[in-house]
Amino acid sequence: MKKLLFILFSFFVLSAHATHERAGEITYQWLSGYTYKITVTTYTKSSSCGADRCSLEINFGTDTNHYEINRKNGASCNFSTSPCSSGTEPPCPHCGQLIGPVTDELKMNIYDTIWTYPGPNSYTITVTDQNRNSEVVNVPSLTAFSIFTVLTIYPYAGFSQHNSSVVLSNPPIDKACAGRLFIHNPGASDPDGDSIAYHMGICLQAPGTPVSGYFLPANVSINAITGDLTWNTPPTAVGSPSHPYYDEYNFAFDIEEWVMNTVNHHRYLTGVVRRDMQVKVYNCQNDPPIISNVNDTCIEANTSLTFTVTATDNEGGIVSFTATGGPFTTTPAATFTSDAPIANPPSTGIFSWSPSCEQVRLQPYLVTFKAVDDGAPDYPAIPLTDYETFFIKVIAPPVKNLSATPECTTMKLAWDAELCNPASNPVFKYKIFRKIGCDTFSPRDCETGMPATWGYSLLATVSNSTTSYTDNSGLVHGLMYSYRVVALFVDGAESYVSDPLCATLVRDVPIITNVDVTSTGSGGSINVKWVMPLPNAANYDTTINSNHGPYRLDLMRGTGFTTPISTIATFSSQYFSTLNNTSYADSPLNTQGNPYTYRIDFYDTMNVACPTQKASSVFLSCAANDNVIQLSWQATVPWTNYRYDIYKFNGTTWDSIATTSSMSFSDTGLVNGQPYCYKVKSIGSYPDPTLPAPLINWSQELCCSPVDLTPPCPLTLDVDSSCDLIQNILTWNNPNNSCCDDALYYIIYYMPVEGGDFTVLDTVGNITITTFTHDSINSIAGCYAVTAVDSFGNESAFSNIVCVDNCPFYELPNVFTPNGDGQNDHFTPLHPYKFVKDIDIKIYNRWGYEVFRTTDPEIGWDGKSAQTKMMCSDGVYYYVCIVNDIRLKGIVPRVLKGNIHLLSK
Repeated sequence: MKKLLFILFSFFVLSAHATHERAGEITYQWLSGYTYKITVTTYTKSSSCGADRCSLEINFGTDTNHYEINRKNGASCNFSTSPCSSGTEPPCPHCGQLIGPVTDELKMNIYDTIWTYPGPNSYTITVTDQNRNSEVVNVPSLTAFSIFTVLTIYPYAGFSQHNSSVVLSNPPIDKACAGRLFIHNPGASDPDGDSIAYHMGICLQAPGTPVSGYFLPANVSINAITGDLTWNTPPTAVGSPSHPYYDEYNFAFDIEEWVMNTVNHHRYLTGVVRRDMQVKVYNCQNDPPIISNVNDTCIEANTSLTFTVTATDNEGGIVSFTATGGPFTTTPAATFTSDAPIANPPSTGIFSWSPSCEQVRLQPYLVTFKAVDDGAPDYPAIPLTDYETFFIKVIAPPVKNLSATPECTTMKLAWDAELCNPASNPVFKYKIFRKIGCDTFSPRDCETGMPATWGYSLLATVSNSTTSYTDNSGLVHGLMYSYRVVALFVDGAESYVSDPLCATLVRDVPIITNVDVTSTGSGGSINVKWVMPLPNAANYDTTINSNHGPYRLDLMRGTGFTTPISTIATFSSQYFSTLNNTSYADSPLNTQGNPYTYRIDFYDTMNVACPTQKASSVFLSCAANDNVIQLSWQATVPWTNYRYDIYKFNGTTWDSIATTSSMSFSDTGLVNGQPYCYKVKSIGSYPDPTLPAPLINWSQELCCSPVDLTPPCPLTLDVDSSCDLIQNILTWNNPNNSCCDDALYYIIYYMPVEGGDFTVLDTVGNITITTFTHDSINSIAGCYAVTAVDSFGNESAFSNIVCVDNCPFYELPNVFTPNGDGQNDHFTPLHPYKFVKDIDIKIYNRWGYEVFRTTDPEIGWDGKSAQTKMMCSDGVYYYVCIVNDIRLKGIVPRVLKGNIHLLSK
């Protein structure tokens, strides 16, 4: 896999002081392989002396070198004759193109070159020129001009290797009136059909570096979908020395391309074009014209779309009307014919397009109408513009001539290949949809694919080379099925859905009607019944010699709900009319432990097997609980069971105790440990009224005993802790008073250290006793939980866990008198101390020498030096004592520091 690189294109022009750059962008066009045509388009101030560029330097990013590219538009000129010239400049082959009136001081410059890249990577193209034109309101003077474009070539499957950037039809120069709504649209279209998105940006003075001091005026935004840049509204113009009648503003926005990967159908960013544009704001009274009659629409390929658009100027001025966008670059191309500019009446334009199959794609085509007035009533005239953008989706026609041929229990579908199969976006797959019942729905305008509200389910997806499909997914005789097909294209576009094809199975195969358990046990039996095919359904005419058999039925069986694979009986006859076997008693079978599934394979005169739909016995299961038996059953059958009757054995006969349409039932109020026996009768039918009905089939008999598997509910625990008495008193509730009736005893769990494991502390055998005292302990710290156990050994979940902590006490006196009078002869802690594991005390004299140490909490220092065994002199001694308290979290050390007065006299 090749690693993505980021390659920068840039040019640097070194004119020292001239200011001229107004606006611009960079675009690219794929030519072949990894070769692209790179185009830099700039709009400059035509009156700037010494700032015109015959050529630019560009850095392609593969190295640090700069390459010169030449301007390609406009006639030749000789700078040496210019008033700004030194008289030594060589002639310029192309001098750009002046745009608009001379007073606009605007020149368009186009530079291009061809460049081949080393392979798939991501390239960020950046162009930088030294200075923008001066006196722009939101850009400081003498600020460099920088724009960029991103080109990405993906190395992975599913990406096109010949992507071009967007094409911008409207120049990045516009005019606005203060206090009037301003709209600009770049007229972007993508020649590859990629999705386009727009985002506001910040003007740059170098690659990745925003213009210092740049600001975006209030209420400027861009529509992420249409690209309409709106300013509501420009402020009053104050002018500047070089242009006293208007103000200039610059804006930047990014146009993103998102490409569809044809393998995973996810979208990925494949290109970005940064446009830096300039708007002149005048204090004028003119309102822009208004375009009307524009709405998003769609068109089926190979048909025509024609409509009229109007533009009105409320001041009665003359309006010019144009249109740009993707449809004008296709083959066949769209046309837009407008009236000659006239005053007062609305200006009209007629849009017309007849797209071919080559224009079918997921993304709609964007069209931008542009209406420009003559600037009246202002003088000098300030023409204003209105833009209206809309989308046209080109849709492939529906698949034609969908047909269905019923055979056995399958439906063989066929259709014509999609009429549209564009080379650039071919048909990828066909999607087949099915539902029960027929309809006459028609898709709404512009609604492609299968509408979600029509009730169809996706049956299958087949390759583009296949125009047939066999539906063998559980079709039932007597049901009407509706089929539709949609063509799916490589980019994710879908055709209109086909017309419906309604079909039903014919009775050219035996149809199973009964799989009835007639006896239960390890040697039980099941009665299987079926009806024979109709003779005229498949020309089973016994009077024609060529239709002589032999005909054969193979009854197949499988254990459980699996596909039958074992032949258990065969019936054959030379003539169809004498093949009259329609039932079979299957035994011995373990009907107590297993359901069984059956299928009949029917062989006609060509010895071709035609299988029926499989059908199983009804298999009953039970789940025992406290005084309850939960019954449930399963059956896989081609008919519909609409009712189930539940029977219970009363000792002599079977009683019907309930009827339900679901496949479960709860029998309550039972005695735990006592056996109860059940069986279920299913009642159903086929939708075909000519078939037998009702279809009655019994399950096996099943006996179960309810058992209490439900534990008592969790208890609520409270703990009263006493540090003085060193005990914890636990209290809780009796579950027999609330949620159960057979709780027998309690289990008390204890965890001495938080985060450890609970162990059984004790049990309370009398369910009426709901208190326990935990005493005779050296620590009250710990966590407690209580459970209740019922008569079936079901233990409840833990109660709430209650944790308590110790309240350690250990303090030292500040004087003792080791004089042998039996009173205070030893240095010991105040008594009683509590919840202390041990200590580590060191006692020092006033010179810092250690005279005593111990880990015994009683200490017991008699005043003698541990080194000399002699009595220490009277005075003040200092100690540092680490006390290891017994706490809920474990052993927690704390430090005591103080002094002791030793008085031996």
